[in-house]
Formats: sequence, structure tokens, C-alpha cells
Amino acid sequence: MIRLLAASLGATVMLWAGASSAVVIFQDNFNGANDNGVGNGWAQIEETANGVEQINNVLRLRGRDGGAIDAQAAQLAISTLGFGTITLDFDWAALVDSEAEDLLLVDWRVATGSWTTLAGINLFSTGLGGDGTFSHVQLALTGADNLSNIQFRFRIDVDKNCCTGASASRENEGALIDNVLLQGIALPPTQIPEPATLALIGVGLAAIGFRFRKRANRSTNLRSLLAGRN
Repeated sequence: MIRLLAASLGATVMLWAGASSAVVIFQDNFNGANDNGVGNGWAQIEETANGVEQINNVLRLRGRDGGAIDAQAAQLAISTLGFGTITLDFDWAALVDSEAEDLLLVDWRVATGSWTTLAGINLFSTGLGGDGTFSHVQLALTGADNLSNIQFRFRIDVDKNCCTGASASRENEGALIDNVLLQGIALPPTQIPEPATLALIGVGLAAIGFRFRKRANRSTNLRSLLAGRN
């Protein structure tokens, strides 16, 4: 019985140890046919034609409007129930005409509440204008644990005065997004143990107590026997 109880407790410890690894809640690598509609639950806002589209297996956000959200793709119905330590990973690269003034921003919020900021800035805000190389980012969504509906979005705000000559009419300021991954750690259950589990633990503890008492009585009898011989 003692061995059985120890085995049960050991199996429980191993189960929780395995549950501590990250679990995928949502992911999208945008692999598929080129389309102005991204699909997979993405809600799109665009100021110019084809501002948001899936192309060459990435999400492209582009524009040249300036002073507004030129292009945005958002996930508006993500559940994190049962999960904590929520993180958002993605890869991004700048479009060819992007400048330091052009911004890629990532935000999240609870349901339809206010968009959450971190340290006085959006969760991720950086000047674009790179060489087209993809960079990886991981963001912690503090406060997003165990909620029935959270939302996150990618958006760009670009400077329309990016270029001169033929390039001035091109809508090539913005960013490419790929390998979006939202994940979390499974939270431990809060339910009360089942009666059968409690009964097993009770029987095991009783067996341990009985064994210790038996050893104690045996030691007492041995001492008495030795004392009698003396």
C-alpha cells in the first residue's frame, strides 16, 4: 500500500512537470495562396487598396497615407482560459521604401476594452527602414492570463512623404509579418480531489501509521525482553 501511494504521488508530480511547457493557443504562418483577404480569423482595416494581404506566404501591411493607421490586421476572439504566462512571438521585416518615421505597432487588449500599453509605449514600436531581413520578437502579454476573450493586432503608421520621382506613387512603406505564435503555460486545476483519491490517500496514511506503530511496539517488547534477562 505504501508503494502504491508513493507511485501515485510520483505520477502526479510527473504530470504537473510535463504540464509546465508552453502550449500553442493560436498560430499562423500565412502559408497559402496570395489573397487580399488574409483569412484565419484576421480582421482587416486598410486605407489604400491591398493595404492588408497575404502574399508569398507572409502577411503584408503597407500604405503611404500618413497620419493614420494605414493598415491593420487583428485577431478579435482569442481565449486564454486555462493558460498563464501568455507570450506573442512573430517575425517581421520592413518593406523596401520604409523609413525610420514609419512605425510597426503591436497592441493587445481584453475583449473590447482599451488597448494595453507597456512602459508607456505600445508593446512593440520600432522604426522600420531595414534591409528586408526578418527579425524575431517575443512579447509578454502581462494580464492576459486565463481570459475568455483577448485581442491583439499588428498595424502600421507611415509617413506619406517617403519618396520622390517614380517611387512617390508606390505604396511600399510598411512591414511583412510571419510566424505569429500565441502561447501560454497550462494552469493547475483548482477542483477538489475526487473521493476515491482522498480515500486512497487516507488508506495510505493509515498504513504508514500502522507500520510505524508496529515498529515502535516491536522495539518496546525487545527492550523489555532484554531487561528481564538482566
